[in-house]
Parts: sequence; C-alpha cells; structure tokens
Amino acid sequence: FLYNANGIEMASRIYFNKTTSQLTLPEAATFVAMLENPVKNNPMRNEQRSKARRDVVLDQMLKTGYIDQQTYQKAVDTPIVLDYHPVKSIDDGYSAYYKFYLRKEIDSYLKDYEKKTGKTLNLFKDGLKIYVTLDSKMQVYAEEAIKEHLTDLQKRFDAEQRGRKQRPFYYLNDKQIEGVMVQAMKRTGRYKQLKAAGVSEDSIMLDFKTPTKTSRFTWNGEEEVEMSPWDSIRYHKQIAQAGLMSMVPGTGEIKAWVGGINWQHFQYDHIKQGKRQVGSTFKPFVYATAIMKLGMTPCSTVSNATYRKGTWTVEGSGGSLTLRDALAHSKNPVAVRLIEMATPKSVIQTARDLGVTEEIPNEYAVALGSSDITIYEMLGAYSTFANYGNYIKPEMIWRIEDANGRVIKEVKPVMKEVMNELYAYTMIDLMKGVAEFGTASGELGRKGVPKGVEIAGKTGTTQNNSDGWFMGIVPNLATGVWVGWEDRATHFWGTGEGQGAKMALPIWAIFMKKVWADKELGITMEDKFVKPSNWTGSCSDLQGLGGYGDDGGLQTIDEIKNPKPVEPVNTGPKKSSGKKEENVNENLNTGEEIDFNK
Repeated sequence: FLYNANGIEMASRIYFNKTTSQLTLPEAATFVAMLENPVKNNPMRNEQRSKARRDVVLDQMLKTGYIDQQTYQKAVDTPIVLDYHPVKSIDDGYSAYYKFYLRKEIDSYLKDYEKKTGKTLNLFKDGLKIYVTLDSKMQVYAEEAIKEHLTDLQKRFDAEQRGRKQRPFYYLNDKQIEGVMVQAMKRTGRYKQLKAAGVSEDSIMLDFKTPTKTSRFTWNGEEEVEMSPWDSIRYHKQIAQAGLMSMVPGTGEIKAWVGGINWQHFQYDHIKQGKRQVGSTFKPFVYATAIMKLGMTPCSTVSNATYRKGTWTVEGSGGSLTLRDALAHSKNPVAVRLIEMATPKSVIQTARDLGVTEEIPNEYAVALGSSDITIYEMLGAYSTFANYGNYIKPEMIWRIEDANGRVIKEVKPVMKEVMNELYAYTMIDLMKGVAEFGTASGELGRKGVPKGVEIAGKTGTTQNNSDGWFMGIVPNLATGVWVGWEDRATHFWGTGEGQGAKMALPIWAIFMKKVWADKELGITMEDKFVKPSNWTGSCSDLQGLGGYGDDGGLQTIDEIKNPKPVEPVNTGPKKSSGKKEENVNENLNTGEEIDFNK
C-alpha cells in the first residue's frame, strides 16, 4: 500500500489512523481498489482516480448483493478523507527488524536475478511487488505481548538492581565491567567517528564521560535526559531484550518476527542474528534421538540420581522417572543419561536433520542446552515435530513481481522427511506434558490459558538465568520466545524470576490469547493436533519400530545425510505423500504485500 504500509492493519493506521475493525465501508473499499495498483489508485497521489476505482469496488458489491442500493449510494457520496500518519523509516514502524531482514533477502534475490538476466531492478524505484508471509495482525499482537510483559519484568529487574554498585552486572569485578563497557563503546557510531577523525583514546574517553543532552529508551516512550554517553551505554545494558518468531509448521510461513524491542536504540536482531544458549529447549532433540535410536518410549524409565563424570556433576533428586515425567519437569540427570546412551554424535545429527546448523560441541553438556542457537533455527526444528516429522525451512517471501506483474522470483520451499510421523507425534505428546503438568503449567494458568487447550512446549533456562526461553506449539502455529539481556552477566539473581517460565512464557501466553481471540485468524483454543492413523497412545506401539520410514527400517548413513524430499502442504500440518518437490504457494492466500516505494 506504499509509504511502508505493509499489510492492511498498518495501512489502516497510516492512511486513516484506525484499526481495520474501525474502517468504514468506503475506506475499506479504497484499500481493495488499491490492490489493483497501489501507485495509480493511491488517494495520496491521485484522489480523483482513487475515488473512481473505489466506487467500482462498491458497484461490484452492489451487483453481487453484498450491499443494498441505499448503502451503496451513501458510500459513493462519501469523499475520501485521510488522516495520514506516515511511517518515516525502518525504525518508525512496528516491524522494523523484520523489514531489515526482508530487505536483505530481497536484495539477494535481485542480485541473483541480475546475474541470470542482466537486468538491474531497484527495490525502491521500480514498483516491485513483494508478497510476504507476514500476518500484520499477528505481528502487532506479538509486539504488544512483548511490551506488556517486559514493561512489568523491567520494573522487577530494576527493583532488584536498586542500590547495587555493579548494576546491572553479576559476577564481574570492576576491571571486568570496565572491559565490557569499553567494548560496547567501541561498537558505537560516535566512537568510530571520533576514531576516524584521529582523536586519541584518552580524548575519546573524556568525550564519552562528559554529560550531554540525549534521549534514552523507556517503555513509556523516549525520555530526554542529560547524561554522558558512557552512562547511556550502561543504562541501556540494563534494559531487558526479547525476540519472538511465529510460523505455520506445515508451510514454513513466518507470521510474526519481532527481533527486538526498539530498532532506534537496539539495532540487533534476536531472531536470526542473535545466538544464545538454548538451555532445556534442546532436550527434545535428545529425547527424540533416544526414541528413534534406542527404541525408548514415553514409558521408559531412567535414573534421576545425581550424575557424575570426572569433575562434572549434574545434581538429581534420586529415583527413576519415565521419559514423559522427566521431560515435563525438565530433569537434567535424565537428559544427560539419555545422551550418554545415544551418544552426543547421534543427538547432534538429529539436530542437524531438524535444521540446526550452528556449532554444537560433541559433549554431554549439550543435552542441557550449552549450545548457542538462533530462535529462527530452533523454531524450524520444533515445527518439524508438528509437521509429522517433515522439516521445512521458515520463509518470509512467497513471490516478487515487477511493475508489470511478471514473476521475477517465486520461493519454492521443499520439505524433507526427518523422522517417522509416529515418532514426531510422540514428541508432541511428550511436550504436551510440559504444558499440562510440567514446568509451563503453572504460569500458563496464571496467564489465563484454560486447561484443556492442546499446547506442546518446552521451557528453557540457561546458566545464571542469563536466558529465558519458551517454545510453544499449538495446531497450525509454532512460536518461539527468548528473553534476556545484551550481556550474559546481566540477569536476575535467582531462578524464581529468571527461569524461562517467568521470563519468556508469559509473552507466548499473551500473544496466543490475542491470536485465539481474533476469529479472522482461524486459530482457536479448540484446535487439536491430528494424530497419525496408527497412533493409539500405547507405549508398546513404539517399541521396535526402528528409526525411519513406514517399514520401520533403520536409517542408513546416506538417508541421514540426505533425507527424502516430500510434498509440502498448503494449509496446516499434513502427512507427506513422497513427491520430490512442490511449490507450497499454490492454493495459498497471497499473503501480505509490501511495497517499499515511498
């Protein structure tokens, strides 16, 4: 819709300063007319033509019986009255982090197009139409959820830090804090400009420690203050950060992408750029390996006693637990014993098959989530469980067209079968325990999520509470949330506040309640995961099934390295039919359209 109005929700706010539910019939018809040509039919550029095309839409509604003659006449007699609220730049919109990565991806496609055809296309000048997967309403809900929760979390963190000399750091002495601050200073544009001008280090430090007028981030808006750039850096290091990504497991469509809390102050994307320790959200990869490779079932029992190997100790409370209870309550000794039996190499291979490309050390500690992985890759991996064991790469673009409607790029995601659908659903069933009676159940209840809603998920907390995670799956939508701070030495003192269930899960719950409440999105609390036809819920059905395929045969090395391509689906998660490659765009809604021209 031009002017950085990507999606009908954003367009409503920019052109009429309204939400879509507040639009009048003539206003809604104006947007429909713009779909044909957002440049020529734009009321900002040609009000007369825009009204004429709007009236054509209204005429069609009259002819097809959607409105009566009286309603039609009143609508066509209504002039176009705009209440224009422009989005000035990438840092002035609700999806700034998404648009940053979107532009990078578009640039990559345009460079490929130039190599193939010799034609150069300009994103901003050539009237390109970019069809993306983003749902503008889900994007707004995601950003609202982050703001709602982090506003409260920040108050609790600030209260904990009040009066501390080392604020906001823990476990660092003065010299170490100085080192952290100097490194942060050297990453600023101010430092780079002074350095390029030949200013000495001592003079630069003096400049950074001299008070000046500046603006700083608060959840109540920009705050104009007088403080030194050095103090400003330290102030912003105490601000909690977050990332949220949501996607459809069966198609790979990214529906929401919130890479951070404020692009102007924090230009670092926590979806695809930021890699953080994943904590216990890695455990499902260990459990999946144990089920596939060791023939274990949710009813298999493993010792929860303290585990010792050399100088490494993992504390446990004793006894034995079923895999179902151990995952639900995130018991560390069980996860370590499982990876010991399955071998780290096998677990790493499972993660690779699920789309994780980040470095994973070949050690037992990875069972507890010692690896640094992006939200993007973690969510793609979790979505495989919801998609009957078929991995599909998350995508943000469906199609790019030139000004004449010619397709210059069409994305054709391909799914690959990673595990038997019975194993995949077993993992969904195991993770449902996390929400029903495990580490997520209490906070879900406190956030008003009713019992009985089918949720498969996993909480994650890292060393010293530096990172809080929640990966949550409902039928047809998977969402990953991370919360933490810029530096791992900044965190809550105790696990009571610093655990994933307290830091990240509330954002997921707030977001999903908004999604469930919006009937137009078609995602409800009554949705159920579709069970495989041979699923009975009996643990004995899984024993001896093997690791791959309908025949239950074990995987060969070649099959592990080259999973079978299967047919992508066009709505929610469905079973694969074994075809080599298909375009998942077919029979899909066209999705949101973004026009980057101003």
